[in-house]
Amino acid sequence: MIRAAEAAAVVLAAGFSQRMGRFKPLLPLGDRPMIEWSLDLFAGCGLAEIHVVVGHRREELMPLLAARSVSVVVNHDFEQGMFSSVKVGIRSLSQDCRAFFVLPADIPLVRPATIRRLLVDFDPPRIRIAVPCFAGRTGHPPLVSRDLTPAILRAEEAGGLRAALSRWAANTINVPVPDHGILNDADRQEDYEALQAVWRRRQIPDPEECNAILASRGLEADPIARHGRQVARVAEILTSTLKMAGIGLDADLIRAAAQVHDLAKGSPDHARIGAERLQALGFPAVAEIVACHHEITIDPQRPISAAEVVYLADKRVAGDRVVGLEERFAAALARYGAVEEARRNIQHRRDQAFAVQARIEAAMGQSVDSLLEKARQGEKNK
Repeated sequence: MIRAAEAAAVVLAAGFSQRMGRFKPLLPLGDRPMIEWSLDLFAGCGLAEIHVVVGHRREELMPLLAARSVSVVVNHDFEQGMFSSVKVGIRSLSQDCRAFFVLPADIPLVRPATIRRLLVDFDPPRIRIAVPCFAGRTGHPPLVSRDLTPAILRAEEAGGLRAALSRWAANTINVPVPDHGILNDADRQEDYEALQAVWRRRQIPDPEECNAILASRGLEADPIARHGRQVARVAEILTSTLKMAGIGLDADLIRAAAQVHDLAKGSPDHARIGAERLQALGFPAVAEIVACHHEITIDPQRPISAAEVVYLADKRVAGDRVVGLEERFAAALARYGAVEEARRNIQHRRDQAFAVQARIEAAMGQSVDSLLEKARQGEKNK
């Protein structure tokens, strides 16, 4: 492990942006230029130093960078390619820095949790390079030991940083992270458009990120994951039917919360612990729903909420089977009902589930039982 205060970041913003046709560091992403997301990422994680390598059109970047606590380094040979900027950047690092990240400015949506995870898993001298990995693919930014700098500076330009670091494969660890952002760059216009779409939904994990979240707990092939996928399917049916009835809900948010709601299953107060883990990963809206999937507060004066949809979908699935509420709670009573307090808790949750179901049925104008049966028959006939 290494502390953030012992690490630095080298942000690369010197290139021509030829394939894009526009200067990528200053392209807008949300409410700010693209490069500011990378600068905010490292500053928010508490890194000791942030060095920005500039070259092509550097005069346009200077006013933005002057307003920030970063070190600006000019690569006068930026025409030689990105690796020349890497060398200029790491040559400028202070001797106090023990390790450094390298991140091109067109990969702006790396999550803070990824940076923190790399710092935790970095373990010199045994581990000298930590590389984030998502869905089996390595991405940016690598975290590299400062003592590798002389060898990197001597390396040939061909192959770039990846080739230079490959000689330390035995001292490299791939760190799995639930972060699609380590792969999302903006080389071309279509990449930039895709990046904008990802930015708009960045607080909701996509299905692959949900799988990675579960995999991080060893649950990707577990009954818990199968249960989550079935709950997500039921929640999707409810959400789409509510939408047709004029109840607008965020389908992606509901799908994600349903898929990972049992992330901490097996822990005491697993709803709260799962929510805390999701909050730490940067998914606060999903965390809020997961926090109440076991015990929900119903406000009859408010519209149907995403949390209610996930809550009911969870109660309509036992294992990976869709069941009725009576069957679901009869099984719980048979298993735990001999204990008075447990029986009261189960009956309370049963009453809650029926109350939520009644609200959703009133909004949809049809029964949940008939809706799920129609969906089952439709699947059967495919």
